[in-house]
Amino acid sequence: MSNKILGILIIIGAVVGLVILIGSNVNRQEETTEQKSGSRVKEAQTQQTPVIKDTTVLEAQSLIQRNRENKGFVVIDVRTPEEYASGYIERAINLDYSSGTFRDGLAKLDKNKTYLVYCRSGARSKKALDIMKDLGFNEVYNLTSGITGWTAEGLPVVK
Repeated sequence: MSNKILGILIIIGAVVGLVILIGSNVNRQEETTEQKSGSRVKEAQTQQTPVIKDTTVLEAQSLIQRNRENKGFVVIDVRTPEEYASGYIERAINLDYSSGTFRDGLAKLDKNKTYLVYCRSGARSKKALDIMKDLGFNEVYNLTSGITGWTAEGLPVVK
């Protein structure tokens, strides 16, 4: 009888050990799935939806004021060099939309910086905004009324 009891205990022990082993593997798989799921959520949270939008003169002025000390903020004047020389918004760099190298010039810029783009009346800068969106820029604002709207509001330009 004692051999029977010993045999039953061995069988029960083996079954219990098997159940524990299977259970721990299931938990590991669930943790791995949860970890993968969590890292996907984190990845999605760090990827920002691009901000590509039109802005008014007053919004642009506010944007410039808020970013006065921000080296990650760039103002781009997409007019010709001659137009640029006639007066531009302070700190603006000139990238001529009409040049054959405009797209290449944009492609060299840091796509993670914030940009305010303008031209004379808003037409070229709107097209530039579309190109920047295609190139994967994260945050770009188009001054819809251009420098014409800027000066009509009495705001300063550098000559």
